Amino acid sequence: MKRLAIGLLWLTFSAPLFGATVNLAWDPNPAPQNVTSYKVYKNGVHFGNSSGTTFTDATASDTEVSTYTVTAVNATGESAQSNTVTFNPASLPAPPSNLRIA
Repeated sequence: MKRLAIGLLWLTFSAPLFGATVNLAWDPNPAPQNVTSYKVYKNGVHFGNSSGTTFTDATASDTEVSTYTVTAVNATGESAQSNTVTFNPASLPAPPSNLRIA
């Protein structure tokens, strides 16, 4: 059995007028031929799957903190979870307040 591992996990986000979109990306498993998919966990619960090294959470809330981890999956099982990344909407920049339509 080959050991599965996940490289560094990171996130980017966009904040439309309502809600938020969290984009996750991670370094691939060092033996990608053994990986059949990746599982994404949100707040400790299996949230979705990805066949590649990216995932988008379009259901993120602009008022709730969310944590994410990822595991690699192959025919023999699932890897340990990646590092945890946190989406904290309180850290979003405030929208500009001095915009005017000319």
